Amino acid sequence: MHWFSRGKKNIRFDRYNAAAGCYGCHRYLDSHPLEKTEFFLNLYGQGQFERLRWLADHPNKIDIESIEKDLKEKIKMLEAE
Repeated sequence: MHWFSRGKKNIRFDRYNAAAGCYGCHRYLDSHPLEKTEFFLNLYGQGQFERLRWLADHPNKIDIESIEKDLKEKIKMLEAE
């Protein structure tokens, strides 16, 4: 599920804009926006909320190369564990 809409393309692939959840939790939180915000605040914190909200309100071109580089680095870190 996404904290901010996937329609906000510049944060669509931001790892702090998403969390995995079962179908029931996803539907519930999407139907209860205050609880959804509380869930994400507890998961990622106020700082990430402010950053994502600012990015969502200031759209820019998506930098696919940076996203790809960041994800490849994270995969290497996970493989090294």
